[in-house]
Amino acid sequence: ANAPDSVFSASRAMTHLVELARAPRPLGSPEHLRARGWLENRLRELDLDPTIHETVSLRQGPRGAVSFHLRNVLARIPGTDPTGAVLLLTHYDGVPHSPAAGDDGTGVVTTLEVLRALQSYGPLRNDLIILVTDGEELGLLGARAFVDEHPWMDDVSLVVNLEMRGGSGPAILFETGVDNGWVIERVKAADPSPYAPSIATDIYRRLPNDTDFTPFRQRGVQGVNLAAIGDGWVYHTPDDAPANISEATLQHMGMRALALVREFGNADLSSPGAPDQATQYLPGIGLLSWPVAWSPAIGFALLLLWLVAAVPSFQRGGRSGVGLILGIGGSLLVGAVGYGGGEALLLWIPRFHPEFDYLLPVVYGEGWYLLALAFAVLAGTLAFLLGVRRAEGVLPIFSGAMLLPMMAAVAASFVAPLAAPFLQVAVGAGLVALLIRALSPLPLRESGVGRWVTLALVLVPALVSIGAFVPVTELILDGVSFRMAGAIGVILAISMITLLPALEPLGYPNRLWAPGAALLLGVLCVLGGMRLGGASEDRPLLSTMIHFHDHESGEAYLATRTDTGMEWATVVTGFEWEPDGERVAGEALAAYPVPLETPIGDLRAGSAPGEVR
Repeated sequence: ANAPDSVFSASRAMTHLVELARAPRPLGSPEHLRARGWLENRLRELDLDPTIHETVSLRQGPRGAVSFHLRNVLARIPGTDPTGAVLLLTHYDGVPHSPAAGDDGTGVVTTLEVLRALQSYGPLRNDLIILVTDGEELGLLGARAFVDEHPWMDDVSLVVNLEMRGGSGPAILFETGVDNGWVIERVKAADPSPYAPSIATDIYRRLPNDTDFTPFRQRGVQGVNLAAIGDGWVYHTPDDAPANISEATLQHMGMRALALVREFGNADLSSPGAPDQATQYLPGIGLLSWPVAWSPAIGFALLLLWLVAAVPSFQRGGRSGVGLILGIGGSLLVGAVGYGGGEALLLWIPRFHPEFDYLLPVVYGEGWYLLALAFAVLAGTLAFLLGVRRAEGVLPIFSGAMLLPMMAAVAASFVAPLAAPFLQVAVGAGLVALLIRALSPLPLRESGVGRWVTLALVLVPALVSIGAFVPVTELILDGVSFRMAGAIGVILAISMITLLPALEPLGYPNRLWAPGAALLLGVLCVLGGMRLGGASEDRPLLSTMIHFHDHESGEAYLATRTDTGMEWATVVTGFEWEPDGERVAGEALAAYPVPLETPIGDLRAGSAPGEVR
């Protein structure tokens, strides 16, 4: 909290977050009104002159029309020699029943702390527009209204949007506009190590999700979208409270936002577009980027690299095609272990996790099952190595095993160039390791200094391959959850295959302990997930209770979902619930008729036994 004025401080921002996210603030609620007034006062304390963009939004749907009264909060800081305006964007409304500390209280308090820190640097070259929208949770209503109606929209050249879908993890730059080459170069200039893998953009574009940045992107406005997605179980729940928001995440988000606003605020915004760039983040190295147009050439280079590595492999290990066939079969076997193991875990997990399929992650503590799957794939890979350890042509076998990952990387280079970089980097590193192994005269079968020299040389590209796969695997787990276990298993299998030259010593001379130990660790991780994962007092099961009022008949009902929440609903109300889907529009709910004047009461705490929340 006593950090210099010129830097972003999560401690200062967290003080604001505790005040903002003290209760749910859905549009139209008293807390929503209080939050807007609080935000205006904080902006005035920063010597800004906030204005309210007030409008009415009408949405037409299959069940009728709904009207919303919106109030966006705006402020503007003039630049010294503007070439356009940077829009710093977030939203202050939340979903019902959630304090909305993460989504999007973090965006609001990050904006306030960024504005405070900016005062230490003097004015920016370009205008800075602050837009804190209303009605985002109801369909991006405030952002759409600004884009369609507000006169400042004509000045906006670039958008920095701050979002959150969870409570922890790094601030990921997960979306840009099209033709993002100029933006990526500015991002790299602002941040020495931005977490901006383009596979995140590719995944997000395939999901049916939108943020306030969407209306701007649809209008052709360039920009960046930042969000953290760890601990997704707090998203849109009563647990999205300040106590469950990581200060490290808030610090990372604020540092990134401050750096980007300063970079874009002082840049020439007259033409913020250039051909798309593909990117890949490597821990310890930073962000690698290249034009998407290079992707086909990179694919051909990988094919050539495989041929260059395969030729000396066959010269040293024999020219027979048997090794090639064995390698292809081995890679298929490891891939089958990955996919089958993932799907088997998806069938196993619901037996021990009643929260399955009701959370944004599949279950609480699903990282245990990711580790279990990784160890299972490692065990399959080591078993394959054990099976071919006596083969004279082990290098052709490795070449054959690398063939399918190489083909996958080449195909991705043409079909999905934004998603391809992690495969291109990892497979390329694996092929370099294979080439080093094939050209090295120092054997790995025998002990001695030569073995360790060769292994050390092979480990360097192996670490690059691991660095490409680990962040992407974590990103997929947090982004689309363990529901994609089969696909995650295949990705882990490709990763293990690229590591074959580095794993080779574990197959000599007859080391059953290696696959056995990996399998045992996998089993222990499954047991850890069963014992340490799952619901607890700090990570409750989810339920919903709704009060329905039929205005024509005068009848009223309480309804709850027919899942694990039934136990909680029975304890709280004392009702014997009976499924009655027709009363509640065919939903899979249980309904109970009550007098219209029945008080609902406060069920948040102390109304049920300690093990039921």
